[in-house]
Amino acid sequence: MQKTLSFVATAVAVAGALSAGPAHADIFDEWNERAVTMAVTLAKRPPGPAFAETAIVDLAMYDAVNAISGEPYEPYAGRIEADAGASSDAAASQAAHDVLLWLYPGLAGEVDEALAASLARLPDGLAKDAGVSAGAAAARLMIADRTGDGRNAPATYAPAPAPGVWQPTPPQYLPAQAPGLPHVKPFVLDSASAFRPGPPPRLTSRAYARGWDEVRRRGARDGAERSPAETETALFWSEHATTQYNRLFARLAARLDAGSVERARLYAVLNSVAADALIANFDAKYHYGLWRPVHSIPGADLDANRRTAADPSWEPLVTTPNHPEYPSAHSSLTQALVVVLGELDGLDATVFEVDSAVTRTTRRFQRAPDIEREVREARITGGLHYRFSMNVGRSLGARVGHYVLNHAFRASTDR
Repeated sequence: MQKTLSFVATAVAVAGALSAGPAHADIFDEWNERAVTMAVTLAKRPPGPAFAETAIVDLAMYDAVNAISGEPYEPYAGRIEADAGASSDAAASQAAHDVLLWLYPGLAGEVDEALAASLARLPDGLAKDAGVSAGAAAARLMIADRTGDGRNAPATYAPAPAPGVWQPTPPQYLPAQAPGLPHVKPFVLDSASAFRPGPPPRLTSRAYARGWDEVRRRGARDGAERSPAETETALFWSEHATTQYNRLFARLAARLDAGSVERARLYAVLNSVAADALIANFDAKYHYGLWRPVHSIPGADLDANRRTAADPSWEPLVTTPNHPEYPSAHSSLTQALVVVLGELDGLDATVFEVDSAVTRTTRRFQRAPDIEREVREARITGGLHYRFSMNVGRSLGARVGHYVLNHAFRASTDR
């Protein structure tokens, strides 16, 4: 990968991203934010599916602009014919429009209006027309690649109650979140189970009891062994990850030339690795189906472990997501992104600023790995995960990140 990026984030609201007016100076920022808003705010997708649908949009834009630029990087869905003088803005707009229309046909009016506004900002002529053609071609390839990818296949997960087995979590007791995600075709990985980790510790083991006891003590809503700063950190990282991290991506992209293939590539690789990390993680989650602390701590009298004791009144600080515990999804996601960011020059000397819409605060990091370390602690002090789950999630994410770097989006000279 080309090594030229730096990384900052500020709070950016997504609620107005469907406006036909120019929300950004750069076309990739505009359509990426629109894709995130459609996935998260309008379609109400959880992080795994939201990252996947955002990646599909970004990949189409990447293929279109990469072709116009003479393919400095390997294409994703396939090669297309594109005039070197074609407008990259027109290509990106048309590609994103066509993919969003395919993903969300019920939002055709808004998507069409956004395309008309984007194209109206460009001068009419051969360059614009050639860009539109390239974008449409890239979208067709991308749609063909993702048709039948399993995103919309029906799936359920409702195991019989038993000690150690996940059950719907309070307060809403919703059905399992995205149980079909393990069956979605990954973007770069060979399969969702390619890096499936081994099982969690046995309920009767000392390792399980250590993880259980730490989250019991540090992650409780009331009376926890947790500082005010740790409480704020746990809440900071409870935002929808797709929106929080795509704000980071936007600030990363701002360090690159507007309209450049490097900007398109950045969005494509980061959202693709995020999607694959969560696809791989959910494969493990639903394979093992481990119960959450919100059930394991009040129900410790059922685990046959003499080192644990039930606390029927225990509640976590952060509302528990409605999917199995092991391994941690946020740890897998964050570490996969950290691996990719670690391959980009300049980041080690850069202060990383990340914001949260939950706490309305901004946090500063000296290095990208510091972000993952903070997430790891935050999910424990939030009452969501055992430490062994965080560690295994991190290892899984690292393997996904390295695989993506070695198998996709490479510079032409590296192939």
